[in-house]
Amino acid sequence: MNVVSVFPDRDSVIRFGGAILIGQNDEWSVAERRYLSKESMDELMLKMH
Repeated sequence: MNVVSVFPDRDSVIRFGGAILIGQNDEWSVAERRYLSKESMDELMLKMH
């Protein structure tokens, strides 16, 4: 049985997923609203150091 697929192989699916994630990261970095409050970020930074 022959099946026509949008993605010819596993690597093309991974590249597509990576492109989606990069685009999402770009949207978050320029977004007007914050996903974490400044207080939450400060607390995380303290725990990391």
